[in-house]
Amino acid sequence: MSDVPDPMKLLHEALTAQLQAILDGGQPTAAELNVIRQHLKDNDVTVVSMLQAASDTPVLKLAESLPTFDDEEGPLDATKLA
Repeated sequence: MSDVPDPMKLLHEALTAQLQAILDGGQPTAAELNVIRQHLKDNDVTVVSMLQAASDTPVLKLAESLPTFDDEEGPLDATKLA
């Protein structure tokens, strides 16, 4: 085995850590949440995969850190936007 780290693995870990830092920092922007969403989607992180996961990976920790959004007023009515 080589002691040389895989550059793609290092990049993936660094990106995941940066996205986690954004979530931990407080109020992520809509654009940042979209990047996080896409990163999770690109890595096949879904509710099902999270429930079936046997390991505690940084990507799963990122998914678990996402904020939840409760809309007390019910669904958005597009007719009231005009």
